[in-house]
Formats: sequence, structure tokens, C-alpha cells
Amino acid sequence: MVGREPAAANVAVVLGCKANPDGTPSGALRRRLERALAVYQDGLAPVLIVSGDANAKEGVDETAVMKAWLVEHGVPAAAIVADGSGVNTRATARFVAAWLAEHDAKSVIAVSQYFHLPRTRLALRQAGVTDVSSAAAGRPDWRDWRNIAREVGAYGKYLLFQ
Repeated sequence: MVGREPAAANVAVVLGCKANPDGTPSGALRRRLERALAVYQDGLAPVLIVSGDANAKEGVDETAVMKAWLVEHGVPAAAIVADGSGVNTRATARFVAAWLAEHDAKSVIAVSQYFHLPRTRLALRQAGVTDVSSAAAGRPDWRDWRNIAREVGAYGKYLLFQ
């Protein structure tokens, strides 16, 4: 896991990832949703924010796919907040910061693949959210090298350009 283990929080945010054209989550997105479901079922967060691109290039609303999957797996629709403006990690962080402020809340669990969590925490910090724990989705895989390389560059970009 990256960062500290998930601690009880006001909300967990599941960062978007590609949804398949048939309206099902891709493998990576499914792993994020499975981890978010476990966080919810363990009572660590009473609200799940699903954040992604409502107008993804695949022609599928990532947040609708995410919410449908979670509801299908037992999360009440009322416990899910859909953020269709989460076109990137920074946009998601800004939405989460605004949601927390609006609901007089402070803590969040970030849910994504382990290699994405450092940048997610950085973006949340830059948006003013400091009480962040993380829940890594899935296990490391040898094929992650491409994503790790991408994240190194993206993290540097986030450091330099707010």
C-alpha cells in the first residue's frame, strides 16, 4: 500500500478509469470499485464519491458505470456521489475539496491503483485536503512499469504547475 492504511473517513473517492463501450468497468476500474466496496463494507467511509469523465472518449459516462456497479454490489445509491467533471486527478481533487467544505467534512480515503495514489494525495493536498489516507486497488503487476513511468512525469508536472 502507498501511504497509510485507510482510516475511517468522511468519504472515500474512487478515481475514474476507462469504462468499456458496453457499459462495464475495465479491469483496472473494476479493481478500484472492488476496493471501494470493501472500504464501504468495512464501515470506513459512509459516502463514496465516484469521479470520472462523464463524456469519456469511449462514449461512456465513467461515473454512471461506477455508480451502477456499486449499486449492483449492494451500496445504496444515496451513499454515492457522482462527479462527472473528474476528467483528471486535479479536477477530482478540486471537486472533493469543495464537497468536503460544503458538508463540513475533512477526511478522505483515496482509492486507485498504488502507482496513482502519490499524485492523488498531492493533488488533494494542493486543493486543501490534508486528512487523506489511501486504499490501493489490486496488486502490483510487472506490466505496471508503463503506468509507473507515466506517474513519475505526471507527479513532477503536478509539483511544478498548480
